[in-house]
Amino acid sequence: MDNHWGSHRWEGRAEQALLDQLFLQLATAGVYEDHQLYQQMLQQGDAPLLLRQKGSEAIFQKALQYLSTLTDLIQVDLKAGSIISSGYQPLDLQRVSQLLPPALQGELCFVRRFITDSTNSDLQRPLSYWGEQYYQFLPNNLSEKAIAKIAVAEMQTGGRGRRAKAWISPLAKNLYFSFKYHFSHRSIPYLSSLSLRIGALLLEVLEELGICGAKVKWPNDIWVGQSKLAGILVESIFNSHDVEVIIGIGVNNQYDSELELVGNRPTCCELILGEPLDRNRLIARLSEKIYHLCELVEAQSYALEQGIPVREKLPDFTLIWPKISLLYGRRVQLISDRDLLIGSEVGIDESGALLVELPDGEIRTIISGDLSLREL
Repeated sequence: MDNHWGSHRWEGRAEQALLDQLFLQLATAGVYEDHQLYQQMLQQGDAPLLLRQKGSEAIFQKALQYLSTLTDLIQVDLKAGSIISSGYQPLDLQRVSQLLPPALQGELCFVRRFITDSTNSDLQRPLSYWGEQYYQFLPNNLSEKAIAKIAVAEMQTGGRGRRAKAWISPLAKNLYFSFKYHFSHRSIPYLSSLSLRIGALLLEVLEELGICGAKVKWPNDIWVGQSKLAGILVESIFNSHDVEVIIGIGVNNQYDSELELVGNRPTCCELILGEPLDRNRLIARLSEKIYHLCELVEAQSYALEQGIPVREKLPDFTLIWPKISLLYGRRVQLISDRDLLIGSEVGIDESGALLVELPDGEIRTIISGDLSLREL
C-alpha cells in the first residue's frame, strides 16, 4: 500500500465519504468483526467508491485504523479482527429538519462535512463548490444569496476563536456549527452587537436543554461557573450589495481528555448534566433562534429606513446585559498587547462595547476585541 493511504491524504472527498460511512456504521455501541463489517458495507447500494475498486479491503482496514486515531470512541484491533465502539450520536440532518418548525424547513440550507478545517470557512465557499452530496434542504426557488446557510461537522482541524486562538475539536464529541446570513447595508448599525445577542440566544437554548446558570463573558464566550463551555466567532464580509455575516459557535459537549490540557479551564455539557446534549436538537434550536434574530434585525432596519411602525422590536440589550454577564459589577482587568486596564465592569452601550469604570470614576468604552478580560 502506497503513501496515498497515509493520514495526510484523508482529506479527499472519496476518502472522507468512506470515513463518514464507517463512522455511521459504528455509531451503536458494541463489538464489530472487521471482515463482516466490510462485507456489510460492500453490499449496500450506496457503498463508498473506494470500496468498489481493487484492494478495497486493505483500504477499508486503513480507514479503520485512521478513524481510531481520531477518537477514543472507536478502538481497532486488526490482529484480532475486532472493532469496539463506545457508541455515539452522529449528526443527522434529517433529524434536524424534523425538529425545525415546518415554515422554516424550506428556508435553510445545511452543509454537513465529516471533517473540515472550520465550519466558518465552509460557509465562505459557494454551494457549487461542494456538490449535491454535501448539502441538503436547498429551496429550488431561492437564489444562493437569499438563503440562510448552516454548516456543521463532526470534527474541525482548524477551528479558531477570537484572536486566532485554536478551539479543541475532537471527533463527534462537540458542536461545530456556523450560520451564514446576508444582511442589507441598512442593518450595519446593528451588527456590532450581534455577537452578544447570539450569546444571549445560546444561553436560552442551553437553559431549554437543562444547563442553567450559564453566563456571557464579553465579548463572545459562554461560561458556567469558573469554566468556559462555549465560544462564538462572528465574521463579516462587506460587499457592494450586502454584508455576509458568518456566526460560528462551538460548544464543548462530551468529555474528552484533551480538555484537561487546555489553559482556559473549559468544561462540557456532559460534566455539567451527567450526559451530553442531543447535538441534533441543539442545532435545530440554534438555527431557529438565530434565523429569527437575523430576520428581526432586517425587519427593524427596514422599518426605520421607511419610517413605518416596527412589528417586533429588538430588545434593549443594555438592559439585558446585567442579567447575563459573567463579570457585571465585578472588578476586572483588560489585557492587550499594549496596555493593562483595571476597573469594574458596569455594562455595555448600544453598540455592544464594554463599559468599564476606572478607579477615578471615569467610564472607559472598550471596543476592541483584541484583548483579554479577566476577573481580579
